[in-house]
Amino acid sequence: MRGKVSVVAGMVFAGVMCAQMAGSEGMNSIGGKFGLFGNLGFSTYAMGDVNSDIKAMNDVLDARASTGYTVEKGVLLNGGMTLNGGLHYGITNNLLVGIEAGYLMAGPVKYSYKGSITTTTAEPIPYPPYVQTTTLTVNDNGAYEYTLPATEIGLVFKGFAPVGENLLLGGGLGLDYISLSGKSKYTYNDTTTEDTFTGTTVGVKIMGSGELFLTSNVSLGLDLGYRMAKISEVKDKDGNVAKYSNGSNWTVDYSGLIAQGGIRLYF
Repeated sequence: MRGKVSVVAGMVFAGVMCAQMAGSEGMNSIGGKFGLFGNLGFSTYAMGDVNSDIKAMNDVLDARASTGYTVEKGVLLNGGMTLNGGLHYGITNNLLVGIEAGYLMAGPVKYSYKGSITTTTAEPIPYPPYVQTTTLTVNDNGAYEYTLPATEIGLVFKGFAPVGENLLLGGGLGLDYISLSGKSKYTYNDTTTEDTFTGTTVGVKIMGSGELFLTSNVSLGLDLGYRMAKISEVKDKDGNVAKYSNGSNWTVDYSGLIAQGGIRLYF
């Protein structure tokens, strides 16, 4: 992770240093302008505890499959689509500050198993054959599904250097309040139980950024970077903190690479 952060930090440093250079006025001038922006992107997630649990559950399902069960195993939660948008303001042609809100998709993760359990009991009786055997077969069907999406709201700061008259290159930092709003559903035979997961953290994003201006009021933007955001305390709907048997907290980690792009409208 340090290597990834160092690369992105270098991009940001270069962008901010370049932002101190004077640029000629062109359609890429942003000083004194407000801008609305919207992005669609993808982010990788660390999800160490979550993925460890998925692997452990898949091992259990493999064991059931070996006894004749039909199973659906969970897929590791390594990333998800992202959406964000907001408003920014060009303090100068080289510097802008903005507010943003976004949504991090994570999941769903699904497991299921379908089979049956057969039990045989033997009870003594007072006549031949002196033992009465009873065999009982019952369904053993289960399904578990959960999602771990999160919302983010915060501030973004960017430094740019004009390149020609229609391009800006630079980098920036984002500081976001991130809130988990997860849901789960477990069904065993005909009984269903639902739960929620909540938790918060403050995340930091380091980005390299660029904007290509189509007109003086419309540009296409691209951000590449790294997010650091780990929720270290997760609670269920009853307010209980999710913990392992050794007492350590179960965590949800959205740290990972970011790639997002979209449109900016200046006025």
